[in-house]
Amino acid sequence: MARKKKLQIQPSVIKFVLFIVLILGVCFGVYKGISALLTKSEYFKVKTIVIDPSLQFINMDDLVRLKGKNIFLIDLKAFEGKLNKKYPQVSHLKLVKHFPDQITIAAKKRLPVAQVNIDDNFCVLDSNGVALETTKKADNKVTLILGTKFNKFVPVLGLPLNSESVNIALNIVNVFKAQKELSTYSIESVNVADLSKIKIILNNGLEVLVDKDKVPKNIRVLALVLSQRQIDFKQVKYLDLRFKEPIIGKK
Repeated sequence: MARKKKLQIQPSVIKFVLFIVLILGVCFGVYKGISALLTKSEYFKVKTIVIDPSLQFINMDDLVRLKGKNIFLIDLKAFEGKLNKKYPQVSHLKLVKHFPDQITIAAKKRLPVAQVNIDDNFCVLDSNGVALETTKKADNKVTLILGTKFNKFVPVLGLPLNSESVNIALNIVNVFKAQKELSTYSIESVNVADLSKIKIILNNGLEVLVDKDKVPKNIRVLALVLSQRQIDFKQVKYLDLRFKEPIIGKK
């Protein structure tokens, strides 16, 4: 019976394998050394946090925990999520690392444009219907949305209400604000109880009737009518803009 030949490994192969192992060991050692340098060095610990001047309402106590942490190890996305949840007044919140030791915080502040009564509270909304805060007292500087119905509804701050009637009222407010000719006026309230006969009360007491499907057109007509000097609005009770020609109701 023939004997099996022993496997012969060339010395050159052994040397090559040992060389590769040595190179890998050196690379791993260099990697560990650089990693330790970057993650443990005082040079890369956060020392400065720069915040946008418009965001001064953010409590610095919520940011101080970033100081002293290694800039490479901070999870900015997770931190952004916490700030977004706590401060619904901001949008497009962004934290940026500036090496070696600084973090900047930038965002856009959501501006209140309307408020709606929900149960015994007033929910303040931005132009997109995002709930900013709830208060017990209405703010007379912000448009009040009337005629809505909420059944045991609790708004979530930082999220939109997703109400058709509220969205229609907000559209009216936004279109109104975008009309330069109406810059000297403001809307005190919008009643959306009847969407085919929406009642707008201006700051001069004038009542304006519009249709939900004709808001841009109705607001343009309103701007044109209000710019006419020959009309004595002290004698006008309401303007009905739902038809081809505006109807002026006398007091």
